[in-house]
Amino acid sequence: EAVPGSSQFDIISDSLKQKPSKTSLRRSEPPIVGRMLKKVLARGGSNGIQTLGRVLRIMDDSGDKCLNRYELKNGLKDYGVEFSEEEINDMFDYLDKDQSGKVSFDEFLVGLRGPISKRRKDLILSAFRKLDRNKDGFVTIEDLEMTYDPSHIPEVKSGKLTKAEGLREFLSQFDTIDKDGIVTQEEFVEYYKNVS
Repeated sequence: EAVPGSSQFDIISDSLKQKPSKTSLRRSEPPIVGRMLKKVLARGGSNGIQTLGRVLRIMDDSGDKCLNRYELKNGLKDYGVEFSEEEINDMFDYLDKDQSGKVSFDEFLVGLRGPISKRRKDLILSAFRKLDRNKDGFVTIEDLEMTYDPSHIPEVKSGKLTKAEGLREFLSQFDTIDKDGIVTQEEFVEYYKNVS
């Protein structure tokens, strides 16, 4: 049954069962990412990641809040962190999660942040299982209709969105890789990597 006003943070259940992902876009973290993180932290001190966030905006010559390979390479060089062409390509391919040919600032910072703790991942997967009502390993609009009541979304309350549109908007925040209206465990976990 739908829980009125429930949020993605409130939806937690018991068992932990991994289902196969519908996508294999994820690569394991190349060693260059760890080395880059160390160099960034050494260059910026304890505020290295925050400082890098400001630097990313400076690196973004096109102003689209994303970096292409050229901007990444030259931006890191300007920041005082240099890598070979091959290392830049490995890093870029790893960070470009959606394979768009650009690395968004979020993709970049999440890539540096590293993996989430087992405890946090278990909670995230528990929430995913609660949303996955038919237990097929995916969360769809049909699953949400049985679990989430969108009537408390401000845009639905104000009449700007219908309940169906509210559900689609709610689902889309988790649909971070394929953007196909179907959320995998991988996409769900990826979304929560961005939530501190």
